Parts: sequence; structure tokens; C-alpha cells
Amino acid sequence: MRSSQTGLLGVGLAIACLFATPAPALEAGQLRGKIEEAFKLIHAARGPEAPPLLAYDGLEVEGPGEGGGEGFKVTLTGLRMIPDPTKAARLDIGRASFTMTPAGRRGGDELFRVSDLSLPPRWLYSEDGQTPSHVVKPGLLAFEGLWSFAYLRLMEGSFSASGAAVETVAGEPLAGFETILGDLASRPAEKERYDIDARLQVKGVTLRDDDLRVSLGGIDGKVEVPDHDPTAVVAVPRRADEASPERTAEEAPTSLVTDLLTLSQGGRMTFELRDFRGLREGAQEALEIDSISLGYAVSDLEESVAKLDLALAQTGLRITGPDRKDEGLAAALMPADGSAVLSLERIPLRTLLALLEPLAEKVEGEDLTLGGPKSERLAAEAGEKLIGAMSAAGTTLDLSGTRLAAPDAEVALKGGLVIDVGAAFGVRGTVLAEVGGFDALLELAQQSLADPDQKIRDNARGAVAMLALLKAFAERDESGAEGPVDRFLVKVEPDGALSVNDKLLLPPQPSH
Repeated sequence: MRSSQTGLLGVGLAIACLFATPAPALEAGQLRGKIEEAFKLIHAARGPEAPPLLAYDGLEVEGPGEGGGEGFKVTLTGLRMIPDPTKAARLDIGRASFTMTPAGRRGGDELFRVSDLSLPPRWLYSEDGQTPSHVVKPGLLAFEGLWSFAYLRLMEGSFSASGAAVETVAGEPLAGFETILGDLASRPAEKERYDIDARLQVKGVTLRDDDLRVSLGGIDGKVEVPDHDPTAVVAVPRRADEASPERTAEEAPTSLVTDLLTLSQGGRMTFELRDFRGLREGAQEALEIDSISLGYAVSDLEESVAKLDLALAQTGLRITGPDRKDEGLAAALMPADGSAVLSLERIPLRTLLALLEPLAEKVEGEDLTLGGPKSERLAAEAGEKLIGAMSAAGTTLDLSGTRLAAPDAEVALKGGLVIDVGAAFGVRGTVLAEVGGFDALLELAQQSLADPDQKIRDNARGAVAMLALLKAFAERDESGAEGPVDRFLVKVEPDGALSVNDKLLLPPQPSH
């Protein structure tokens, strides 16, 4: 439970952006009405039966001159978040205040500068009506942004926090963050659309659970969304607010996700973790990774089929400890560097999202215990429809660029698969695996058969058997600049036949 709550810090700090809801300024009462309306619309997308994500007990607005300065001072009392209604989870923040100053117009939209953010130094987290179990300390905060009532969102913003932490109520540390920096920019494009650029940088992260200790040197994230349509996005909560009382709570989030994923020409996201170190309590060995990066890009959303690119890369994987050996079979097989690249072309994204909406209606009121018959039935039904839609569109999965490098060997993949609902295994295609360092691995595995450690000998026997099997299927190229390369051309036929370098591994599957 503790590890699941450390994410509350980032969510809790983000509310500085959500409740910064200024307005055109004629009178304080008019501004108050606009703020209340904005909260109402934002909450509407959660569904009529769900509690609001953000709630407050009191709202005060002082006009220019009443509290000094040129802007309106807004104060929220009893501010709280309801992150998980199923657990009756709440994060009580307390009294929050900020200033909003008219900042001119952009088209027909009046904008307001949000500044002078003030939040309590301790926020309390609880579940199921119990006494608070965790404390969020936001540390030293600074925030400034440009808010639009027309779009119900920040157009620009910068946020920083230093010394943020999450603790138990007894003071036991669970998470710490040296610095958190965030920036948001929206640049006008054509036809009232915007190019959005958001960045996040976190340094000095520590996480603690019952028996796990994790540290991170830094986290860097970047999101780019070109040609975004905020008018269409804000229409989602407005439609939810105007919907009939029969609208279910399950429908709203599904519709929201569906709309938001199709209201831009495309987007790109990158996320990187640096200097990861994980250690279990009382253990001598630690897992260390120099960097882990995740990339995501979507394009051609305006077409009937889209393109998705996913990439996961890792460098510098190692296990350290006073008794850890830096040699032997285990060290030779350690994937020090690698990347998994998957490109999905001709994916009918709009169709797939539309297929998910009716499923939301079916789950209402059902017991969907994970692994239970109802959840399995719905999962099978959804999977069949999704595979059918991708097969009709000719969706392809390209693995080219995927590679895994160990100290003494490397594997690289080329080619891919085609989704085919008529195929025995649902896919057909060809993948080429090129392996370097095969002989070195086999020699090391054979040497390890004589190791005095029984566990190492057992692992070596399994490795020798596997490598011998692979060698029987390999086709060798001796012309490689860095030594021989063994190639494995894997073919998956529509009838289910599986071959490696034209040697049959699995026969065709019986037709039904």
C-alpha cells in the first residue's frame, strides 16, 4: 500500500494547476460564479455518481483593492482530493489561496495570470473514513500560470517544489524529492488549435516500502502534442454536464478517454529514469541501472488508420554486492544494454476506442473479480473484437530495431508480424534474429558444468541444452567484422506452421 501512495505526491502537487481557476474581472461575485462553474464542469466528466476529484468547503474571492494589489485573491477552505472513490480515499489539503490577474485576450478568450500560490505544509491522506495514515509535505512551492475559462485549462505554467516528501503519520519516510520542476507551453497553431509542449524534471528521488529501498538520480519527461484542439476537449465535460440522469458513471471516463485520444493530429512522449538503484532490506546485493527510457509517438490520427511507435531502452544493468562475481555464465548473460522497439502501422485507433465504449455499459453492476468467469468472458469478447478490427485494417507489428546486448553476446531483430484473424495463431509473418557471440556463450556454459556451486551447475546444464538446440537450427555467417553471426529466420504461417531457417519446428495446426 505504501508504494502505491508515493505517487500521491505528484498528483497532490499537480492540483496547484487544477484549482488555479481565475476569470474575467468585473466583480468578485462574477468571478466566484465562474470558478464554481469551472469546478462543476471538470467534475462532470467523472460521472453523476462519482465524487469530484477536487472538492472544497468554502470559496472566497476578494476584488482588486479589497486585499491589496491588482489581482483577485481567491481562497479555498477545506480543499481535498478524492483520488480513488472505490477506497473512499481522500487527501485533505486544507486552506489554499492564490492571486489571479487579468492578462488580456487571445482571440475571444480572456486569460488570467495565476500567481502567489499558498498551500499548507502538511496534507493528510486517509482511506475508508479511517484516521489519516500518510502525510504529504509539498516542501517549498512556486507556481505561476495562464488560465483559460473558455478551455478550462492552463495555457502556460511553471511549477517547482524542493524538499517534497511523503511520510507515515508516525514520521517514517516513504518518499523524498530534492527538486521537482514542470513547464507547460501552448503555442497557437491554425484554426484555433495549439501546439502543446510540457516538460517535467525530478532530481534526487528516494522511495521506501516495507522491505524495499529505491533511489533515482533523476526523472525527465517530455510531452509534445501538435495541432491540439482545446475546444473539442472542453466539449467533453460540457456534454457530460448536459447529459441525461441515465448516463452512468462508467460511460463518462470511457468517453473522455476516447475523445482525448482522437483530438490531436498526433503526439510524442519521452520518459527517462537515471541512476536507478534498488535494494531489499537486509540484502547484500543491489540492482543498478544507468538509465531506462520510454518513448511513445502516434501519428496519422486524422486518417482511418494510425501509426503507433513504442520504444523501451535500458543501459548499464548490473547487480552489485560484496560477494557478487563479475565473471561466469550469469555475468555473461546479463543484458547490460538493450532496446525494445515496436511499430504498429495501420492500426484503426478510432475503431478500437469505439469498441471499448459498449463494454463499459456491460460491466455496470457486475462482479469483475480479476480472473473470475465474468472478467475472463469480457476480456475474451473484447480481445476478439479488437483482433478482428486490426485484422480487417491490416495492422502490422514491426520489431526492427529491437536488440539485447550482454558482455559476450548480442541479439538483434528485424521484421515483424501481421494481425490476421484467419491465421491459426492470429498472426503471420517473418522475424529474423541475428546472434553474435554464440560460441563464447556455449564455451562458458560448458565450463560452468564443473563449477563447485550446485546452483551454477544446474543453470549451466539448462543453458547448454538450450544453446545446443539453437545451434541445430542456426545458419552461420563467418564474414562478420566482429566474428561469426548466427541467423535464425522464424516464419509463422497462416496455418500455424512454425519454422526456423526453413526447418519445421511446429506442424500446421488442425483446422476446425
